[in-house]
Amino acid sequence: MRPLRILFFLILLFPRLLSAQLCDFTHSSNEDIDRYTEVYVRSFLQNTLQNRAVARIPVVVHVVWKNDVENISDAQIQSQLEALNRDFRKRNTINPIFSRFAVDCEIEFCLAKRDTNGNPTSGITRRRTDTSNIGSLYFDTTNRRRIFYDSKGGANVWNPQKYLNIWVCAFDAGFLGVASSPAKALLRPEEDGIVLDYRIMGTTGNLLNDRKNGRIGVHEIGHYFNLLHIWGRDATCDDDDEVDDTPRQAGPHDGCPTDLVKSCSNSLDYFSNYMDYTNDDCLSFFTNGQKARMWAALTGFRSNLLTSNVCEPVAVTQVEKPIFDVYPNPVMDVLFVDIKSLGSKISKTVQLRDCFGQSVYKKTIYTEGVLEIPVSQLSNGFYILTLKIDNQFFIKKIIIQK
Repeated sequence: MRPLRILFFLILLFPRLLSAQLCDFTHSSNEDIDRYTEVYVRSFLQNTLQNRAVARIPVVVHVVWKNDVENISDAQIQSQLEALNRDFRKRNTINPIFSRFAVDCEIEFCLAKRDTNGNPTSGITRRRTDTSNIGSLYFDTTNRRRIFYDSKGGANVWNPQKYLNIWVCAFDAGFLGVASSPAKALLRPEEDGIVLDYRIMGTTGNLLNDRKNGRIGVHEIGHYFNLLHIWGRDATCDDDDEVDDTPRQAGPHDGCPTDLVKSCSNSLDYFSNYMDYTNDDCLSFFTNGQKARMWAALTGFRSNLLTSNVCEPVAVTQVEKPIFDVYPNPVMDVLFVDIKSLGSKISKTVQLRDCFGQSVYKKTIYTEGVLEIPVSQLSNGFYILTLKIDNQFFIKKIIIQK
Protein backbone atom coordinates (compact mmCIF):
# COMPACT_ATOMS: atom_id res chain seq x y z
CA MET A 1 0.00 0.00 0.00
CA ARG A 2 2.86 2.38 0.70
CA PRO A 3 3.99 2.58 -2.98
CA LEU A 4 0.41 3.22 -4.00
CA ARG A 5 0.09 6.03 -1.50
CA ILE A 6 3.31 7.60 -2.81
CA LEU A 7 2.08 7.30 -6.40
CA PHE A 8 -1.25 8.88 -5.43
CA PHE A 9 0.57 11.75 -3.73
CA LEU A 10 2.77 12.35 -6.78
CA ILE A 11 -0.29 12.41 -9.04
CA LEU A 12 -1.86 15.07 -6.86
CA LEU A 13 1.40 17.01 -6.74
CA PHE A 14 2.17 16.77 -10.47
CA PRO A 15 0.29 19.94 -11.52
CA ARG A 16 2.13 21.88 -8.81
CA LEU A 17 5.45 20.56 -10.10
CA LEU A 18 4.56 21.65 -13.60
CA SER A 19 3.54 25.11 -12.46
CA ALA A 20 6.81 25.48 -10.58
CA GLN A 21 8.65 25.48 -13.92
CA LEU A 22 7.19 28.81 -15.05
CA CYS A 23 9.59 31.34 -13.52
CA ASP A 24 13.13 31.18 -12.21
CA PHE A 25 13.14 33.91 -9.57
CA THR A 26 14.75 34.08 -6.16
CA HIS A 27 14.02 37.25 -4.25
CA SER A 28 17.07 39.11 -2.93
CA SER A 29 17.07 41.70 -0.17
CA ASN A 30 19.03 44.89 0.34
CA GLU A 31 18.71 46.88 3.56
CA ASP A 32 18.60 50.30 1.89
CA ILE A 33 16.13 49.21 -0.80
CA ASP A 34 13.92 47.48 1.77
CA ARG A 35 13.90 50.53 4.05
CA TYR A 36 13.03 52.90 1.20
CA THR A 37 10.30 50.52 -0.01
CA GLU A 38 8.68 50.36 3.42
CA VAL A 39 8.62 54.15 3.85
CA TYR A 40 7.47 54.82 0.30
CA VAL A 41 4.67 52.23 0.37
CA ARG A 42 3.34 53.65 3.63
CA SER A 43 3.21 57.17 2.17
CA PHE A 44 1.81 55.95 -1.16
CA LEU A 45 -1.10 54.16 0.47
CA GLN A 46 -1.93 57.25 2.53
CA ASN A 47 -1.91 59.44 -0.58
CA THR A 48 -5.35 59.65 -2.21
CA LEU A 49 -4.11 60.98 -5.56
CA GLN A 50 -5.90 59.04 -8.31
CA ASN A 51 -4.26 60.33 -11.48
CA ARG A 52 -0.51 60.69 -11.18
CA ALA A 53 1.87 61.19 -14.07
CA VAL A 54 2.13 57.93 -16.00
CA ALA A 55 5.63 56.47 -15.97
CA ARG A 56 7.06 55.65 -19.40
CA ILE A 57 9.63 52.86 -19.36
CA PRO A 58 12.08 52.53 -22.28
CA VAL A 59 12.61 48.97 -23.48
CA VAL A 60 15.30 47.31 -25.57
CA VAL A 61 14.70 43.73 -26.74
CA HIS A 62 17.67 41.43 -27.44
CA VAL A 63 16.69 38.46 -29.63
CA VAL A 64 19.33 35.73 -29.33
CA TRP A 65 18.54 32.81 -31.63
CA LYS A 66 20.01 29.61 -33.03
CA ASN A 67 17.11 28.17 -35.03
CA ASP A 68 15.00 30.29 -37.36
CA VAL A 69 11.82 29.79 -35.29
CA GLU A 70 13.56 31.51 -32.34
CA ASN A 71 14.25 34.66 -34.40
CA ILE A 72 10.83 36.14 -33.70
CA SER A 73 9.37 38.96 -35.78
CA ASP A 74 9.22 42.66 -34.96
CA ALA A 75 5.42 42.27 -34.93
CA GLN A 76 5.63 39.64 -32.20
CA ILE A 77 7.86 41.91 -30.13
CA GLN A 78 5.49 44.84 -30.60
CA SER A 79 2.59 42.65 -29.47
CA GLN A 80 4.41 42.07 -26.17
CA LEU A 81 4.75 45.82 -25.65
CA GLU A 82 1.03 46.21 -26.34
CA ALA A 83 0.28 43.43 -23.86
CA LEU A 84 2.36 45.15 -21.17
CA ASN A 85 0.56 48.46 -21.72
CA ARG A 86 -2.81 46.70 -21.70
CA ASP A 87 -2.21 44.96 -18.39
CA PHE A 88 -0.23 47.57 -16.46
CA ARG A 89 -2.88 50.18 -17.39
CA LYS A 90 -5.84 47.87 -16.54
CA ARG A 91 -7.20 47.84 -20.09
CA ASN A 92 -7.88 44.11 -20.01
CA THR A 93 -10.81 41.89 -19.04
CA ILE A 94 -10.60 41.22 -15.32
CA ASN A 95 -11.90 38.11 -13.57
CA PRO A 96 -15.14 39.39 -11.91
CA ILE A 97 -14.19 37.69 -8.64
CA PHE A 98 -11.27 40.09 -8.29
CA SER A 99 -12.42 43.21 -10.17
CA ARG A 100 -12.76 45.30 -7.00
CA PHE A 101 -9.10 44.67 -6.17
CA ALA A 102 -7.66 45.58 -9.59
CA VAL A 103 -5.87 48.90 -10.19
CA ASP A 104 -4.29 50.87 -13.03
CA CYS A 105 -0.57 50.77 -12.25
CA GLU A 106 0.02 53.92 -14.37
CA ILE A 107 3.11 52.42 -15.99
CA GLU A 108 3.60 52.19 -19.75
CA PHE A 109 6.36 50.79 -21.94
CA CYS A 110 7.92 51.95 -25.22
CA LEU A 111 10.57 50.56 -27.54
CA ALA A 112 13.71 52.68 -27.44
CA LYS A 113 14.39 54.97 -30.38
CA ARG A 114 17.97 55.83 -29.30
CA ASP A 115 20.79 53.40 -28.75
CA THR A 116 23.50 53.75 -26.12
CA ASN A 117 25.43 56.17 -28.36
CA GLY A 118 22.40 58.38 -29.03
CA ASN A 119 21.88 57.07 -32.55
CA PRO A 120 18.51 55.98 -33.99
CA THR A 121 17.45 52.39 -33.20
CA SER A 122 14.40 50.17 -33.54
CA GLY A 123 14.80 49.14 -29.91
CA ILE A 124 15.51 45.57 -31.09
CA THR A 125 18.86 43.82 -31.38
CA ARG A 126 19.40 40.42 -32.98
CA ARG A 127 22.23 37.95 -32.63
CA ARG A 128 22.64 34.43 -33.91
CA THR A 129 24.23 32.05 -31.43
CA ASP A 130 25.73 28.57 -31.70
CA THR A 131 24.36 27.63 -28.28
CA SER A 132 21.09 25.67 -27.99
CA ASN A 133 18.68 26.64 -25.21
CA ILE A 134 21.00 29.44 -24.16
CA GLY A 135 18.49 30.84 -21.66
CA SER A 136 18.97 27.79 -19.43
CA LEU A 137 22.76 27.57 -19.51
CA TYR A 138 25.35 28.84 -17.03
CA PHE A 139 29.08 29.23 -17.52
CA ASP A 140 30.48 29.24 -13.99
CA THR A 141 29.68 28.22 -10.43
CA THR A 142 28.08 31.57 -9.53
CA ASN A 143 24.98 31.01 -11.69
CA ARG A 144 25.93 33.43 -14.45
CA ARG A 145 23.72 32.78 -17.45
CA ARG A 146 25.26 32.77 -20.91
CA ILE A 147 22.39 34.83 -22.34
CA PHE A 148 23.70 38.02 -20.67
CA TYR A 149 27.18 38.00 -22.20
CA ASP A 150 28.39 38.55 -25.77
CA SER A 151 31.48 36.48 -25.04
CA LYS A 152 29.33 33.47 -24.10
CA GLY A 153 27.01 33.58 -27.11
CA GLY A 154 24.44 35.94 -25.61
CA ALA A 155 24.00 39.72 -25.78
CA ASN A 156 25.40 42.36 -23.46
CA VAL A 157 23.06 44.56 -21.48
CA TRP A 158 22.34 48.11 -22.59
CA ASN A 159 22.73 50.68 -19.81
CA PRO A 160 20.14 49.44 -17.25
CA GLN A 161 19.86 52.98 -15.86
CA LYS A 162 18.23 54.02 -19.15
CA TYR A 163 16.67 50.83 -20.52
CA LEU A 164 14.58 47.92 -19.33
CA ASN A 165 16.44 45.08 -21.06
CA ILE A 166 14.40 42.10 -22.29
CA TRP A 167 16.24 39.08 -23.66
CA VAL A 168 14.30 36.62 -25.86
CA CYS A 169 15.78 33.18 -26.48
CA ALA A 170 15.16 29.45 -26.20
CA PHE A 171 14.95 27.61 -22.88
CA ASP A 172 15.02 23.84 -22.37
CA ALA A 173 12.16 22.00 -20.68
CA GLY A 174 12.67 24.04 -17.50
CA PHE A 175 11.77 27.65 -16.85
CA LEU A 176 10.09 30.04 -19.30
CA GLY A 177 11.07 33.32 -17.67
CA VAL A 178 13.80 34.92 -15.54
CA ALA A 179 13.89 38.30 -13.80
CA SER A 180 16.33 40.45 -11.85
CA SER A 181 15.04 42.18 -8.71
CA PRO A 182 16.47 45.60 -7.72
CA ALA A 183 18.64 44.02 -5.02
CA LYS A 184 20.07 41.44 -7.44
CA ALA A 185 20.60 44.16 -10.08
CA LEU A 186 22.64 46.11 -7.54
CA LEU A 187 25.08 43.19 -7.36
CA ARG A 188 24.99 42.25 -11.06
CA PRO A 189 23.98 45.22 -13.22
CA GLU A 190 25.22 43.35 -16.30
CA GLU A 191 22.31 40.91 -15.79
CA ASP A 192 19.62 43.50 -15.01
CA GLY A 193 16.36 42.89 -16.84
CA ILE A 194 14.16 39.95 -17.74
CA VAL A 195 14.55 36.91 -20.01
CA LEU A 196 11.61 35.31 -21.85
CA ASP A 197 11.30 32.14 -23.87
CA TYR A 198 10.46 32.95 -27.50
CA ARG A 199 7.33 30.78 -27.21
CA ILE A 200 5.67 33.06 -24.65
CA MET A 201 6.72 36.46 -26.03
CA GLY A 202 3.72 38.56 -27.01
CA THR A 203 0.33 37.59 -28.41
CA THR A 204 1.18 36.48 -31.94
CA GLY A 205 3.59 33.95 -33.40
CA ASN A 206 4.54 30.38 -32.49
CA LEU A 207 3.27 30.46 -28.89
CA LEU A 208 2.44 27.84 -26.27
CA ASN A 209 -1.29 27.09 -26.11
CA ASP A 210 -1.84 28.45 -22.60
CA ARG A 211 0.59 31.38 -23.02
CA LYS A 212 -0.83 33.54 -25.80
CA ASN A 213 -1.47 36.81 -23.93
CA GLY A 214 2.07 37.92 -23.07
CA ARG A 215 1.51 37.56 -19.35
CA ILE A 216 4.71 35.84 -18.34
CA GLY A 217 6.30 39.09 -19.50
CA VAL A 218 3.94 40.99 -17.18
CA HIS A 219 4.82 38.58 -14.36
CA GLU A 220 8.58 38.93 -14.84
CA ILE A 221 8.41 42.73 -14.99
CA GLY A 222 6.53 42.56 -11.70
CA HIS A 223 9.66 40.91 -10.27
CA TYR A 224 11.83 43.54 -11.99
CA PHE A 225 9.85 46.15 -10.01
CA ASN A 226 10.45 44.22 -6.76
CA LEU A 227 7.28 42.11 -6.50
CA LEU A 228 7.56 38.62 -5.03
CA HIS A 229 5.44 35.67 -6.06
CA ILE A 230 2.07 36.11 -4.42
CA TRP A 231 2.74 33.20 -2.05
CA GLY A 232 6.04 34.71 -0.90
CA ARG A 233 9.35 32.87 -0.81
CA ASP A 234 8.58 29.55 0.87
CA ALA A 235 5.11 28.63 -0.49
CA THR A 236 3.63 28.16 2.98
CA CYS A 237 0.96 29.96 4.98
CA ASP A 238 3.70 31.23 7.29
CA ASP A 239 5.20 33.40 4.54
CA ASP A 240 3.82 36.22 2.40
CA ASP A 241 4.75 38.56 -0.45
CA GLU A 242 5.30 41.68 1.71
CA VAL A 243 2.14 43.27 0.27
CA ASP A 244 -0.64 43.98 2.78
CA ASP A 245 -3.63 43.72 0.44
CA THR A 246 -2.81 40.27 -0.95
CA PRO A 247 -3.87 37.38 1.31
CA ARG A 248 -1.49 34.64 2.30
CA GLN A 249 -1.40 31.73 -0.10
CA ALA A 250 0.08 28.25 0.37
CA GLY A 251 1.65 28.10 -3.09
CA PRO A 252 1.16 28.61 -6.83
CA HIS A 253 -1.83 27.59 -8.92
CA ASP A 254 -1.86 26.41 -12.50
CA GLY A 255 -4.59 26.14 -15.13
CA CYS A 256 -7.48 28.35 -14.09
CA PRO A 257 -9.56 27.42 -11.03
CA THR A 258 -13.31 27.57 -11.58
CA ASP A 259 -14.19 27.73 -7.88
CA LEU A 260 -13.02 29.95 -5.04
CA VAL A 261 -9.77 28.61 -3.59
CA LYS A 262 -8.85 29.12 0.06
CA SER A 263 -5.50 27.73 1.12
CA CYS A 264 -4.63 29.78 4.24
CA SER A 265 -6.94 30.63 7.15
CA ASN A 266 -10.00 30.69 4.90
CA SER A 267 -8.77 33.72 2.93
CA LEU A 268 -9.42 33.79 -0.81
CA ASP A 269 -6.42 32.90 -2.95
CA TYR A 270 -5.75 35.53 -5.64
CA PHE A 271 -5.17 32.96 -8.38
CA SER A 272 -5.84 35.57 -11.11
CA ASN A 273 -3.12 37.88 -9.84
CA TYR A 274 -0.25 38.38 -12.27
CA MET A 275 2.23 37.11 -9.68
CA ASP A 276 0.62 33.65 -9.60
CA TYR A 277 1.26 30.86 -12.14
CA THR A 278 -2.17 30.31 -13.71
CA ASN A 279 -2.70 30.33 -17.50
CA ASP A 280 -2.48 33.59 -19.42
CA ASP A 281 -6.25 33.85 -19.94
CA CYS A 282 -6.74 33.51 -16.18
CA LEU A 283 -4.26 36.19 -15.04
CA SER A 284 -5.78 39.65 -14.93
CA PHE A 285 -4.79 42.09 -12.15
CA PHE A 286 -2.38 43.80 -9.80
CA THR A 287 -3.51 45.17 -6.41
CA ASN A 288 -2.97 48.69 -5.07
CA GLY A 289 -0.39 47.37 -2.61
CA GLN A 290 1.55 45.76 -5.44
CA LYS A 291 1.33 49.02 -7.38
CA ALA A 292 2.78 50.88 -4.39
CA ARG A 293 5.67 48.45 -4.15
CA MET A 294 6.42 48.75 -7.88
CA TRP A 295 6.38 52.54 -7.67
CA ALA A 296 8.77 52.33 -4.73
CA ALA A 297 11.20 50.54 -7.04
CA LEU A 298 10.50 53.00 -9.83
CA THR A 299 11.13 56.10 -7.71
CA GLY A 300 13.99 54.52 -5.77
CA PHE A 301 16.53 52.13 -7.26
CA ARG A 302 15.10 52.39 -10.79
CA SER A 303 14.40 56.15 -10.74
CA ASN A 304 16.76 56.90 -13.62
CA LEU A 305 14.29 55.21 -15.96
CA LEU A 306 11.87 58.09 -15.31
CA THR A 307 14.25 60.63 -16.81
CA SER A 308 15.59 58.50 -19.65
CA ASN A 309 14.89 60.11 -23.02
CA VAL A 310 15.72 57.11 -25.21
CA CYS A 311 12.09 56.65 -26.32
CA GLU A 312 12.22 60.05 -28.01
CA PRO A 313 13.28 60.11 -31.68
CA VAL A 314 16.71 61.60 -32.20
CA ALA A 315 15.42 64.30 -34.53
CA VAL A 316 12.82 65.55 -32.06
CA THR A 317 14.80 66.37 -28.95
CA GLN A 318 18.45 66.24 -29.96
CA VAL A 319 19.98 69.69 -29.52
CA GLU A 320 23.57 70.86 -29.45
CA LYS A 321 23.17 72.51 -26.02
CA PRO A 322 20.76 71.81 -23.16
CA ILE A 323 17.42 73.62 -23.42
CA PHE A 324 17.59 74.51 -19.74
CA ASP A 325 19.76 74.15 -16.66
CA VAL A 326 18.73 73.74 -13.04
CA TYR A 327 20.79 74.53 -9.95
CA PRO A 328 21.60 73.82 -7.22
CA ASN A 329 20.79 70.11 -7.31
CA PRO A 330 20.37 68.83 -4.61
CA VAL A 331 18.52 71.97 -3.47
CA MET A 332 17.53 73.30 -0.04
CA ASP A 333 15.55 76.55 -0.42
CA VAL A 334 15.29 77.91 -3.96
CA LEU A 335 15.62 76.03 -7.24
CA PHE A 336 16.83 78.13 -10.18
CA VAL A 337 15.68 77.17 -13.68
CA ASP A 338 17.77 78.82 -16.39
CA ILE A 339 15.82 78.72 -19.65
CA LYS A 340 17.93 79.27 -22.72
CA SER A 341 17.13 81.85 -25.38
CA LEU A 342 14.08 80.68 -27.31
CA GLY A 343 12.32 83.94 -27.99
CA SER A 344 9.74 85.72 -25.87
CA LYS A 345 6.79 84.62 -28.02
CA ILE A 346 7.25 80.94 -27.28
CA SER A 347 5.30 79.64 -24.27
CA LYS A 348 7.27 77.56 -21.80
CA THR A 349 5.52 75.53 -19.07
CA VAL A 350 7.59 74.53 -16.08
CA GLN A 351 6.16 71.89 -13.75
CA LEU A 352 7.54 70.15 -10.66
CA ARG A 353 6.04 66.83 -9.51
CA ASP A 354 6.76 64.80 -6.41
CA CYS A 355 7.54 61.08 -6.45
CA PHE A 356 3.82 60.27 -6.36
CA GLY A 357 3.25 62.23 -9.57
CA GLN A 358 1.43 65.08 -7.80
CA SER A 359 2.11 68.58 -9.13
CA VAL A 360 3.65 70.86 -6.50
CA TYR A 361 4.51 73.75 -8.84
CA LYS A 362 3.41 74.80 -12.32
CA LYS A 363 3.91 78.01 -14.25
CA THR A 364 3.66 79.04 -17.91
CA ILE A 365 5.95 81.88 -18.96
CA TYR A 366 6.90 83.75 -22.12
CA THR A 367 9.98 85.52 -20.81
CA GLU A 368 13.55 84.35 -20.91
CA GLY A 369 16.07 84.11 -18.11
CA VAL A 370 16.11 82.47 -14.71
CA LEU A 371 12.95 81.27 -13.00
CA GLU A 372 13.05 80.87 -9.20
CA ILE A 373 11.04 78.06 -7.61
CA PRO A 374 10.75 78.11 -3.79
CA VAL A 375 11.06 74.60 -2.37
CA SER A 376 11.74 75.20 1.32
CA GLN A 377 8.23 74.05 2.25
CA LEU A 378 8.50 70.81 0.29
CA SER A 379 9.56 67.52 1.82
CA ASN A 380 12.96 66.01 1.20
CA GLY A 381 13.02 63.52 -1.63
CA PHE A 382 12.98 62.87 -5.34
CA TYR A 383 11.10 65.18 -7.79
CA ILE A 384 10.70 65.47 -11.56
CA LEU A 385 10.98 68.86 -13.27
CA THR A 386 9.55 69.13 -16.79
CA LEU A 387 9.85 71.95 -19.32
CA LYS A 388 7.20 71.81 -22.03
CA ILE A 389 7.79 73.72 -25.26
CA ASP A 390 5.10 73.14 -27.87
CA ASN A 391 4.80 69.33 -27.90
CA GLN A 392 8.32 68.65 -26.67
CA PHE A 393 9.12 67.70 -23.09
CA PHE A 394 12.51 68.12 -21.44
CA ILE A 395 13.00 66.41 -18.08
CA LYS A 396 15.41 66.65 -15.17
CA LYS A 397 15.51 64.80 -11.87
CA ILE A 398 15.61 67.03 -8.78
CA ILE A 399 16.61 66.10 -5.22
CA ILE A 400 15.38 68.26 -2.32
CA GLN A 401 17.70 67.76 0.64
CA LYS A 402 17.61 70.08 3.67
